[in-house]
Amino acid sequence: MPRSRTGPGVRIGSVVWYGPLLPLTLSRLACGCVLGVVGFHLPCALHAQQPITFDAPKEAPTWEAQRTTAEITIDGQLNEADWQRAVANTSYIQKDPLQGAAPSQRTTARILFDDRFLYIGAFCQDSHAATERLRIQDLRRDFDPFENDMFGVAIDGLGDHRNAWVFQTTPFGNQRDQQVLNGDNFNEDWNGLWHVATTRTDSGWYAEFAIPWKTLRYRKGATEMGLISMRGLRRTNEVATFPPIPRAYTNFRMEYAARLIGIAPPAPSLALQINPYALVNGPLNSNGEWKPDAGGEVKWAVSPSTVIDATVNTDFAQTDVDRQVNNLGRFSIFFPEKRQFFLENASLFDMSGTSEIVPFYSRRIGLDDEGTAQPLDAGLRLVTQTTKHNVGAIAVRQHAGESSGTTHFGVLSYAYNASDKARFSTLFTGRDAQRANNLTDLDAPPHSGNYTASGTATLRPTRDVQVTAFASAAYDDVNGDGAAANLWVGRNTNIGYMGWMQQYVDSRYTPGAGFVQGNNYLLTGPAVDLDLRPMWLPKKIRSYAPYMYLYIYNDADDLEFQQASMDISLASIRLQNGTFIGAGREQEWQHIAEEFTPLGITISPGDYSFGRTWIYCSTDGSRKFSGDGSAKTGRYYDGDYWTVDFNLRYAPSPHIVVGGGWNIDAFEQVGTTDTTFNAQLLSMSMRIAPFARLQITGSYQYNTVSEREVLNARLSWEYQPLSFLYLVFGQGGFLASENRNEQRLIGKVTWLRQF
Repeated sequence: MPRSRTGPGVRIGSVVWYGPLLPLTLSRLACGCVLGVVGFHLPCALHAQQPITFDAPKEAPTWEAQRTTAEITIDGQLNEADWQRAVANTSYIQKDPLQGAAPSQRTTARILFDDRFLYIGAFCQDSHAATERLRIQDLRRDFDPFENDMFGVAIDGLGDHRNAWVFQTTPFGNQRDQQVLNGDNFNEDWNGLWHVATTRTDSGWYAEFAIPWKTLRYRKGATEMGLISMRGLRRTNEVATFPPIPRAYTNFRMEYAARLIGIAPPAPSLALQINPYALVNGPLNSNGEWKPDAGGEVKWAVSPSTVIDATVNTDFAQTDVDRQVNNLGRFSIFFPEKRQFFLENASLFDMSGTSEIVPFYSRRIGLDDEGTAQPLDAGLRLVTQTTKHNVGAIAVRQHAGESSGTTHFGVLSYAYNASDKARFSTLFTGRDAQRANNLTDLDAPPHSGNYTASGTATLRPTRDVQVTAFASAAYDDVNGDGAAANLWVGRNTNIGYMGWMQQYVDSRYTPGAGFVQGNNYLLTGPAVDLDLRPMWLPKKIRSYAPYMYLYIYNDADDLEFQQASMDISLASIRLQNGTFIGAGREQEWQHIAEEFTPLGITISPGDYSFGRTWIYCSTDGSRKFSGDGSAKTGRYYDGDYWTVDFNLRYAPSPHIVVGGGWNIDAFEQVGTTDTTFNAQLLSMSMRIAPFARLQITGSYQYNTVSEREVLNARLSWEYQPLSFLYLVFGQGGFLASENRNEQRLIGKVTWLRQF
């Protein structure tokens, strides 16, 4: 018999809930947790200095662009006469920490255009630039905007107040770009073709952008666009924007955008972009063959709103590798997509609004039934975006492997923007896998099919509240029919976030081109995450940040209790420099119906209640030395458990960054055999960047559970915009090798040409 443990209960505000009563009081537990936390902190909120989350103005401010009269050289100088006569905008307003206040440092920005480019120029004054270093951590593309000084713009070319193309830079000229939908759906790995240069002075720094019209998406005949400009001053951890945006929202809520007027984008024309590659790869420590290969991608903008992408013999050799994770729970772990072909406009194919149920998960493409990487023969993607209608389609052919035949994937999505506050979407996926040629079971069908149909409604009834309702049906030749659904309601204001999630997955829901964390469950998930700034806080503390997240799982069929977990913290603060310090309690209740084995530990069926106390700290990420660490101690099922996890980073200059991390999970007398052991993950990383377009990176990971060492090193030279030369060395599975000790080297060159 398992040695079940029942804790004394968890106090939330003035309410105490006991583990043994959990299956009988699920709804009361959820409501009590939310009301308890809110009731506990209501006096703090009433005495806090909390600026309102104001509405977007009925008449948006304007920012006029000027047409150039001479050539603009992108050198970060802003010394052409056209820059001097352009309209200077200095009307930036603090968003954080003092919403509505004047920024501590002045930003002056101007906008120009010609028939090829939209130009953005800015001088970011910093009176301390001569005495204190500008805060720059590294020179990688897609830098962390919360760790660096930053200037950027978000452009809504479609004028739908939903879509934004974001372009940002640092004082050292590295680029960050992304696509954003609805202000909070981020495609951070999208890479657009644009140019930037910066210069630094004793009184601040200059930034100069040239964004090709062909990189943007806009309506035919457009004479204005939506635009938000933002400045991050990391030394004071301050963000300023034009126009003003409430602190509760991201910098990309485009209903607050200004009207960029005076522009005249060129009429639609042939916009063709080709990106071929050539590579050679082979083993370094074995007698295998060195193999050349070639392929590439073509992008054709049929119109400013419609783009077709085609790929042949697709290769992802340069893609970063996932960090290893030891999974202690009963659900699968979701890993994000990192391959460029699947990243652009990825939000059009993201239906559910959650990572637990994903009807289209592009990482399923390129893997056979055994999880082995397979090459892609060809792929095609079409995207059309207008003010009212968005259409996306993907078709991919996956090469046959040893355990599976040729597989075809098809995806079709459609979204209708009914208004600024309502969006309705549908998604259809299909996966057809042929029988493997070497399959010995001749009675197996020649094809196996899987299909899903999904629908989503995203509503914003007020500026603070968002509702996402999602439903999906799946048909699989093996598992038959299945269904899943998700409902999320959230309210986000300057004093924090409150939300409620209901999620349902039946036992037969199988999205063959998607991802689902598990089957046969009904999830109830209330949450409160506050950001309180009462007057009595010391000046060095920016906010008091208590939170509570609760997840309750029941069987989808008969509502029998499965498990529940709660993470609560009443002692969490954020300092003005970005440091976060917190402590709290995790509590879990588990009903194990069938034996399961996490990390080789056998947990027998039974009822369990256990918890852990934790502390966490992350330091100012803009400093030369920074890091984060956490420690937990308590119980894990029927035994004792503790864990320590920390990561350190040293950045003596933006050109050199080294880091390392260590995680240990220690188990004492856990499971049917009273197992005692330590599971450890060790990681190290290095980045050397002589300049922003030349990066040398290396990483090492070691997992004591799998006894697996993974080593990777990569040189990346962007010899012209979005054209790269790569040298990639890998050992331990980075290059899809079955031999963990095999060392392989890849040389790859890509070339991008835009017509």
